[in-house]
Amino acid sequence: MALLTIIVTPRKGENVSDVESQINSALKNVPGVSFAWSAATGEFRVDYSDDINFKELSDRLRKCMGLNKNSVRKKRQVS
Repeated sequence: MALLTIIVTPRKGENVSDVESQINSALKNVPGVSFAWSAATGEFRVDYSDDINFKELSDRLRKCMGLNKNSVRKKRQVS
C-alpha cells in the first residue's frame, strides 16, 4: 500500500489556522487521512493511503474550502 499526498496551497493572505479548520472539516469521518502544515513550503500536506479515492477526497477539500482545481494537487510518494 502506497502513501499518497495531496498538496493544498492556501490563497494569498489567507489565515493558516482558518485553512487548517476548513481541511479538518472536509476530512472528518475519513479514516486513514492525516494532514500537517509546512511553513517551509507554505502548503498543507494531506497524506492518505492509496485505497482512498483521490477524486472524492480532493472534491471534498475543494467543496468545503471553495478552492479551484489548481489549489489541490496530487503527489505520489514511495511506500
